Amino acid sequence: MFVSQSIQRPGGINVFGSCLIRVEPDYASLRFAVTRLAPQPGPAFEQASAGARKVRELLVGEGVAERDVRTSQITLEQAYEGYNEARRFVGYRARVAFQVNLHRLDRFETVVVGVVDAGGDQIENVTFKTSRLRELRDEARKGAVLAAQRKAGIYAEAAGASVGPVAHIEDVNADDVSRRSHMADVDLAGHDESPLSGADNPGSIVVAAAVMVCFSLLHGGPRS
Repeated sequence: MFVSQSIQRPGGINVFGSCLIRVEPDYASLRFAVTRLAPQPGPAFEQASAGARKVRELLVGEGVAERDVRTSQITLEQAYEGYNEARRFVGYRARVAFQVNLHRLDRFETVVVGVVDAGGDQIENVTFKTSRLRELRDEARKGAVLAAQRKAGIYAEAAGASVGPVAHIEDVNADDVSRRSHMADVDLAGHDESPLSGADNPGSIVVAAAVMVCFSLLHGGPRS
């Protein structure tokens, strides 16, 4: 099996370490738009603006804070139907885009249905996120280094040596792990979760980190 070597000239033992942390989302991000098609620009603008107002009223009624709602300027473009020779001009399409962060997940379905009923006719993206992302990434990075250290210790002991100081650390894009001929170490250091916990919940968010670490080797067996 070919294994990609990231650290080209390791001065000791070069190992891969990774950490996966699963967490429940605490807010949702909604991206949608209100679009209206009319024969002339004026009515298209007016209808899109009216639809956007209804959507804002719906969000206020659901208790969504103003800081969690962002809207674009209203835009306008010519609209066509058909292709090639059958393509024909049908009017002007005005559009107002929304990005909404919804922190009450128990109201998620109600808000999405309400947005559509109020006039949001383009649902572009719905994602669930965590407000602890930076904190969890830091934990995952620390866990990845610990995983590498433990693996290096096993290899060194088998070779009759011991692990010395770190000589080099290389950050690895965790999304590329599957293309590096390595299987991720599921190490939830600092958490009371088993390696498979959360796997049955498709709504959980996975925060991952991976590193290549080069440790120096000390000969003569493990130090006491």
